[in-house]
Amino acid sequence: MRTTKALAGVALALTALLTVTACGSTSTGGSSTEAAGNGVADKSAEEILTAAEAAALAQGSVHIVGTVTQGADDMGLDLAVEKGGKAVGSVSMSGATLQIISTGTKVYAQGDKAFWDTQAGEGAAELIGDKWVVATAGTELAQFESFTNFETFVSQLLTPSGTVTKGETSTVDGTPAIGLKDGDKGTLWIATTGDPLPLWIDGGAEGSLKFSDWGETVTITEPDAADVLDPSQLGQ
Repeated sequence: MRTTKALAGVALALTALLTVTACGSTSTGGSSTEAAGNGVADKSAEEILTAAEAAALAQGSVHIVGTVTQGADDMGLDLAVEKGGKAVGSVSMSGATLQIISTGTKVYAQGDKAFWDTQAGEGAAELIGDKWVVATAGTELAQFESFTNFETFVSQLLTPSGTVTKGETSTVDGTPAIGLKDGDKGTLWIATTGDPLPLWIDGGAEGSLKFSDWGETVTITEPDAADVLDPSQLGQ
C-alpha cells in the first residue's frame, strides 16, 4: 500500500498550492479608500514587501484559510501554523479531506474514506479506519515541513514570481490595506494600520488565501497512542 507516499504527494501538492495562489489573476480587493496609520503606503513596493515579511515573522504564528484551483480541481486549506513546527488544520481536495497535526517532531495525518481510497488505493480506508498515520523526521513525509514550518511557510507565501508594484488602497475585512501586484499575476494585500501584516493573497479565479490570528498561540492536541498507526504497520 502507498500510504506514506500518498501523504508525501499531498505535501508536494500543498507546496505547489502556495505557488499557484501567489500567481493568480489580479483583483483590486474592493473599493478604494485612503491608506493611513503605519506609513507603509508611502514606501516603495519592495520596502512594503520587506516590512510585511518582517512583521509577519515577528508574530510567530498565523491562521491561513483559502482555496486554490488547479486545473479542474479545487484544493482547500485551513491551517494554523506556529514557530517550532507546530501546525493543525485540514486540507481538502476533490471532495476528500485530510486532517493534519504537527508537533514539531512528528506529523500526524488523518484522512476520510474518500482521501485514503483515492490517494492510497481502494480498500485503504477500511484498513486505516479513523486512525492517524504518523511520520517522524527523515521519512517521506519530510516534505510537510515546507508548510508546517512557520518561517518557511511565510517566506514561500510572500515570495513574488515577478516584479512587484504598488496597487490601490482599499479595505480587507474592514482593515485598511494596500495591494502589491506581482507583475500581471496576483495581489498581496498588506495592512496600513497597526503592524504591516499580510491580510490576503487574491488570485482571482485561481485562488485566494486569507491570513488572521497573527501571533496567537496554536493549541496542539496530540492523538492518543491507541489512535495512531505507525507506517511500519502498513507495510511501509
